[in-house]
Amino acid sequence: MELTDINARLRSMDAEDIAIQVVYPSLFLAYPLTSNNAFATALYSSYNRWLGDRLAGNERIRWAAIVNLDDVQAAVRQVREAKSSAPPPL
Repeated sequence: MELTDINARLRSMDAEDIAIQVVYPSLFLAYPLTSNNAFATALYSSYNRWLGDRLAGNERIRWAAIVNLDDVQAAVRQVREAKSSAPPPL
């Protein structure tokens, strides 16, 4: 199921008695996705921002942020950005 209709996803979760769901990025599990460090950092950052914006204010659907492990400074920034857009811990 895609994140095109958050309310439909929440209804499906309710029907299955699922309290919390975590979205994992299957595309990005193919590490390394590219050998271009700058491109990887930009791609991961864009993905994290998109999910953070898409799921803002929703405490039932969580997401796993991704970072470019080949760029440590950018990875630290991405973790901090993702943490700041995440809902509070349960």
